[in-house]
Amino acid sequence: MIRMDIEDEDDINKARRRVRGFLSENGIDRYPLLRSYMLTIVSELARNIYLYAKPGKVNVSMIDEGKKRGIKLEFIDHGPGLDLEKMKKEELGKNGLGLGLTGSKSLSDEFYIDSSPGRGTHITCIKWIK
Repeated sequence: MIRMDIEDEDDINKARRRVRGFLSENGIDRYPLLRSYMLTIVSELARNIYLYAKPGKVNVSMIDEGKKRGIKLEFIDHGPGLDLEKMKKEELGKNGLGLGLTGSKSLSDEFYIDSSPGRGTHITCIKWIK
């Protein structure tokens, strides 16, 4: 598992480099599309932390569930939080806020958001190795 702090713009690139190394160490280089998806998610959601909710954290780990193996990405902040009901009513990502969320969700096999206004946000993305 790796854990990274996101406090400034340089941390976004550092996170990408560390995740790239982590994926390589865990044999994900054999799956270039999967690697690309994971790095895109890290870029988008780490940038969201930096822009809207710094400081925050990114955690990356390999997970096993039965015979499945996957990559789990977590993005945690203590920022203003998201009004998920309002975001559902509006088109998610239409005006910039949420574009990283929409894209990251589409690249994930499982995607969870735990957030509310004033409470911060915890996003979990899981991609299974196929």
